Amino acid sequence: NIQHPRIIDYATSEQHNDFLDIWLMAKCQFAISTGTGTDTVTNVFKKPVVYVNFLPAIDYVSFVNNITAFKKLVWKETNQYLSLEEMLEHSYSSTSRYSDKGIAVVDLSPDEIKDAVFEMVDRINGEWVDHSFDKELQDRFWEIFRASKRFSGHGYTHPDARYGTSVLRKSNKYFLSQKDLL
Repeated sequence: NIQHPRIIDYATSEQHNDFLDIWLMAKCQFAISTGTGTDTVTNVFKKPVVYVNFLPAIDYVSFVNNITAFKKLVWKETNQYLSLEEMLEHSYSSTSRYSDKGIAVVDLSPDEIKDAVFEMVDRINGEWVDHSFDKELQDRFWEIFRASKRFSGHGYTHPDARYGTSVLRKSNKYFLSQKDLL
């Protein structure tokens, strides 16, 4: 419940309409989305996007400037998180398919979403500093992603397409299968 003159709940606003949907996406500094459709308008206007709780992993929108963080997938039987390789192998378009394969789908925490958004703000404002470890994590992410049998290549990967740095820092042991890293 936020009361601020520059913050509106547009989805429930009386001003909500098709024209404003497009206008807001054209004029925004960046968009926050789960990858459900309207965000593609930002692509036309070359606006960055923060994709949070994005699935299926194999559909990652790598051809635009973005920061992405997938939902977490957990093996129900062992309560272990799936690695990126496993997520790419088990990329389904419906929650029931995950469930049928013994996989639970878990939303990112509010802090994980906030961290991805703040990373984008800092990058846009020129305040973000990538450390050498962060570059190693991004390189490993792309190495695994491109090696997937299901990766089509999309023909182009935007130089500013990246997986959320804070999520990689916290989850690289299981996500990137790098037991020797933090």
